[in-house]
Amino acid sequence: MQYSTLFVSLLLSAAVTAQTAPKGDEQTCKEMLKLNAVVQLANNQTKLDAITRMNATKIQEIQAQASQASTKLTQLQSNQTLMTTCAVIDAEIMTNSSCTQQFILQKFVDFAANDTLVTQTVNNDATKVADIELKASMASAKLQQLQSNATLQAACPAVFAADECKMVKALAKFSELATNQTKLDKVAKGNTTRADQIKSAAALAGTQAMMLQANQTLMDSCKQLGISTDATSNKGTTDNNKSTSKSGGVVNGASASALLVGVLAAAVVML
Repeated sequence: MQYSTLFVSLLLSAAVTAQTAPKGDEQTCKEMLKLNAVVQLANNQTKLDAITRMNATKIQEIQAQASQASTKLTQLQSNQTLMTTCAVIDAEIMTNSSCTQQFILQKFVDFAANDTLVTQTVNNDATKVADIELKASMASAKLQQLQSNATLQAACPAVFAADECKMVKALAKFSELATNQTKLDKVAKGNTTRADQIKSAAALAGTQAMMLQANQTLMDSCKQLGISTDATSNKGTTDNNKSTSKSGGVVNGASASALLVGVLAAAVVML
């Protein structure tokens, strides 16, 4: 799966949706963040070239969407009451996102420190082991930067609790590739070597998911937060998005998506 393509698709769909559907202030603020991301992407030629792989058609499409997004942003930003509300909402979203980023980085650093797990995941490929070590070093540096923010650290524990539950669900979902040949073939796209590698990683993910699911304290915490750890259920995520007042640890939709993509990307990048 090409994550650059996924990223572009999400941004473009967000831009279109934001211009057509009426929403409450919170949802509008979130859409403004996405619209702004489209505009910033279109104005950053280096990132634009990297994400589109210098595909002229995709670049033009993004630039066209950015033009529409910019017009919509100008309209929304003229509402001072909305902007005051968004300042509060955006701060919470960014805090939750930073906490989730820290959570994922810590999990990756912990993974990289487990030599046995690393070698099992990459089938003892020395080149891939070295690549993971390099990425772990970069992750560690970023992690230290985030951990130096005292204000952020005060807010993160509650977010970590929700992220832990979502990670169990993501691992369980990914582990299905170890036993579902149809899904595995679709992901591997006929590449038998890649299929074997994904299947191996999925089996490890399944083992980790079961170990976490055996932690009754964690499962009770997830239940209290209203987050399902069942790979086949979306109920927990839906319930969380309906009401953020149940717990300060409820991660916003953007953070939840980032967590899921992050966990899956971490698994795929090791292959």
